[in-house]
Amino acid sequence: MGLRIRKSIKIAPGVRLNFGKKGISTSIGKRGAGITIGPTGTTAHVGIPGTGISYVKKVGTTKKSVDEKSQSTGENKKPKRNYSCLGSFWAISGIVIVMAIHSTCEWTALTLSILVICVLYISFAIITYLGNILKKNITTTPINSKDVSQTMESTTTPINPKEPFTRYKYPSLNLLKKYEVNTNYINEEEQRTNKNRIIEVLGNFGIQINTIHASVGPAITLYGMQLANGMLLSKVKEFEDDIALSLSAIGTRVVTPIPGKETFGIEIPNSYPDVVSIESVLNSSQFEDTRMELPLAIGKTIDGEVFMIDLSMAPHLLIAGSAVQNESLGLDAIIFSLLYKKHPNELKLVLIDLGKVELNVYSRIANKFMAAVPGDEAIVTNTKKAMLTLNSICQVVNDRNKLFEKAGACNIKEYNQMYINHRLRLVDGHEYLPYIVVIINEFSDLIMTYGKKAEDLIVGIHMVITTRRPSKSIVTDAVKDSIPERIAFRMVLKSDSQIILGHPDANRLAGRGDMFCIQNNELVRVQCAFVDTAEIECVNEYISEQVGPIEPWELPESPTEEDDGLSITTMDNN
Repeated sequence: MGLRIRKSIKIAPGVRLNFGKKGISTSIGKRGAGITIGPTGTTAHVGIPGTGISYVKKVGTTKKSVDEKSQSTGENKKPKRNYSCLGSFWAISGIVIVMAIHSTCEWTALTLSILVICVLYISFAIITYLGNILKKNITTTPINSKDVSQTMESTTTPINPKEPFTRYKYPSLNLLKKYEVNTNYINEEEQRTNKNRIIEVLGNFGIQINTIHASVGPAITLYGMQLANGMLLSKVKEFEDDIALSLSAIGTRVVTPIPGKETFGIEIPNSYPDVVSIESVLNSSQFEDTRMELPLAIGKTIDGEVFMIDLSMAPHLLIAGSAVQNESLGLDAIIFSLLYKKHPNELKLVLIDLGKVELNVYSRIANKFMAAVPGDEAIVTNTKKAMLTLNSICQVVNDRNKLFEKAGACNIKEYNQMYINHRLRLVDGHEYLPYIVVIINEFSDLIMTYGKKAEDLIVGIHMVITTRRPSKSIVTDAVKDSIPERIAFRMVLKSDSQIILGHPDANRLAGRGDMFCIQNNELVRVQCAFVDTAEIECVNEYISEQVGPIEPWELPESPTEEDDGLSITTMDNN
């Protein structure tokens, strides 16, 4: 918009040629008003007759004028061709005026020219406008190669499940106590004495052997023997109780036969048993190199090998003992195994300590490693809140099963791998899921109070439950069917051992961490790893000082009591 001075030549009534700096243009109009079409675009103008001076309003641009503007301003991006509303208004007004003149007068060259120009202008404006819309819809935004490389890198780099706590440091083995190796826990003299005693006792029952050899363990030594020709193993089985009593040693057991071998054996406790420390177990290559998702390094076998259970495959573990033995039932070794292998983002513990003694020492790591219902204590100590917490776990399992179904995953391990590798969409509610391990100390209190309702909760999540009342009313057939992995410490009655293990030998254990484990339907004798109270305090203090979550992982609100009972939802097995 502005004033422009140019020279013009009349070539026909109402039609002029204009000579300006930008080139030659054509104007159509009368009495100083009209439309000019030239090299810089289309303009509407009002002129002062006889002076060559006119007031100009640009209503459209041409490609040439756009290019010139881009060159002058240094811009690379070309502006869109603009046909303004004012230009369209002038054109429509011209048509209306021409039609009004035509209604009272005959057609003249001027009116006909104005009509044609206006119609052409409007038609061209409409076509151009529609073309711009179509071009906008089919034209793609230019792709920046740098953005593409960054996008590809972000989708190909696996998600780190430890974020944002990547600076968390696992507990060091230096926090644990190292015990001196006891070289006198069994010597050659003791072995010879035991061998001679065994041969003598077997001979009293008419059993002859060809060979005898000793496999020395930290607390128990297994004496393996091969029967003489003509001797039957059934005869050894017939007198095995009498043989054990004749050797008069607490913890003596006759093994007929030794699994995987054509021999039988007699297990005799060492006079000076060695301490199986938790440091020696966690510092072993079996534990350090394991690929188990939830490794439980419980102790060592007679062969000196670290005995481990993968809780993710079990998926539950039942531990039973006797009330008179007052043993810890191996819970400290289990918890330490998980703390030394898992990051706070990978594991959450739900601790239910109905015995109110053993698990309270872990309260310092509640923010880092525990899950709890909002408003409740991280470590549950009464049966009512325990049932509400377990019912909350049921809801977690149901929610996870829905996520597994949506993702097409069979279990939590497969699901988390899909999440880490960007195969799940966050907008669908997917997230990294930590393992949840429920540890119930003294499960018998729940069974005695809630009966079958408590039994129905042993599904769908990883559980470790303990009891010092291994009666049939506590460890029911339903409980045993749900928990194939079982551990027994020393018991008083054969019947209790039969209930837990299906074998009557737990009453022959030596105590002090001596235990039987069922693995692959076989009975394995293990010396439980010892964890000192000072070690627990030291590890808890170290973990509490690390970077990590500032509050326990939140479980969903559990339902309230109804009719003096609890509304328990069902869970599907993961």
